[in-house]
Amino acid sequence: MFRKIKAGPTPDASRIAELCKALETDRNNAELWLQLGMEYSQSRFEESIRDYSVAIGLSPFSGEYYFHRGRKYLSTDQYAEALADFHTSLCMDCVDGQSWHYLGVALYYLEQYAEAARYFGKALEMNEKNGDDCVWPEVDWMWMSLMRAGDAQAARKALDLVEDDAYSSAGDMAYKKRVRLYKGVDSIDYFLEHVSREDPLDTVTELYGAANYYMFIAPDAAKATQMLDKTLAIKDYENAFGWKCALHDREAGRA
Repeated sequence: MFRKIKAGPTPDASRIAELCKALETDRNNAELWLQLGMEYSQSRFEESIRDYSVAIGLSPFSGEYYFHRGRKYLSTDQYAEALADFHTSLCMDCVDGQSWHYLGVALYYLEQYAEAARYFGKALEMNEKNGDDCVWPEVDWMWMSLMRAGDAQAARKALDLVEDDAYSSAGDMAYKKRVRLYKGVDSIDYFLEHVSREDPLDTVTELYGAANYYMFIAPDAAKATQMLDKTLAIKDYENAFGWKCALHDREAGRA
């Protein structure tokens, strides 16, 4: 599995100073450049991309390096560049489910929905093979892709890939709640009553799930627009996928 980013929302100045000092005497150390990029990754995206690019230039056959740069290309809405990096990453490591997932995300934003759904299915397959419990997000993204591709029947089948009460990590709980809504296990009234208010990231994700409901399950343009607007009104989360998806749908004129 590729390393997860552990950096905080603002760069750690002391850690950056430590890495820059180490690079003064070891400029060709790709790993140091990768770590520097990780420090910038949560807020200073262009600097993060710059440092990942240096790491790739020094060590061009590391799938992990392309994966991390691809993530930042997604953050900066450079979807074609992200697509290229995830494809390259998979050429070097085809068993990491995260690369399959984020390649699907890049395709989704490029509006290649049927192809995106195929990659989310592959991510689900790899996660199961690797013992990773990341199931609910893959099913959710697969459903969103297939609905936008105009294949409601396949989208419904995708929902059946996960049991109604299957395990979910705390980080994936918002996706579990959304999928249960799409499946009809929970009503829209119940869903809205239990939207998370403790973590704004979960709030964004769940409100966008309600927008999906009103766009595709019980079509109501006014309510869909209301939910998209509520999602977009949550500030400082413009890089969250729920926020990006809400903006994408508004710009596409879906509500």
